[in-house]
Amino acid sequence: QLIGVSVGIVQSGAFTQVQTGSLVVSGVNISEIETKAFSSSVSFAKDFSLPSSLNALPDPVKDRVPDLHSIGFTGCEDRAIANARSTFVSIVSNQIGLIASDAFTGATMPTLLNLHDNQIGLIEGKVFGSMTASMVTVSHNNVEAMAAQAFAPLKNTNKLFIFGNVIECAADDAFGGVESDDVINEDNDVTPGSADS
Repeated sequence: QLIGVSVGIVQSGAFTQVQTGSLVVSGVNISEIETKAFSSSVSFAKDFSLPSSLNALPDPVKDRVPDLHSIGFTGCEDRAIANARSTFVSIVSNQIGLIASDAFTGATMPTLLNLHDNQIGLIEGKVFGSMTASMVTVSHNNVEAMAAQAFAPLKNTNKLFIFGNVIECAADDAFGGVESDDVINEDNDVTPGSADS
């Protein structure tokens, strides 16, 4: 877990030969996530123990991902993994200046990649690159600009959920080129424009 710090640039190859059950980045000030920051054999082993709680997952995500459930008293925000079959990358409530093309291209087999409630300057094209995941969610982020085919191709991903985002300037084909089996794109506030302007 990387919580509540300022890291500047997450450089290409920053995560090298990483094997884990989860990767959580929250409350972090990041100027840029470079191309192939996660490209050096980041893998998710399902027999690793996972954090006991993961705050800020939106309800539509919890409802759709197997093995995520609510714990504690009614109304608690704490969430738990029911068992070790679910693995995840969770990037929640960060300040991110830029997410470069192919930033996540090396991440292999998380159950869920969750990009939620972040302030993002620019999402370049094809930021997920050739990563494989069961599901990717992009929800409730405030994005200044989004390039064409921002999330393409995701051809090795079963589901892509894009919901509740505010995007101030999106290229005409910002959501194009996605090859996931199931794509849900709803309740986003998108202003058309050019991410290059």
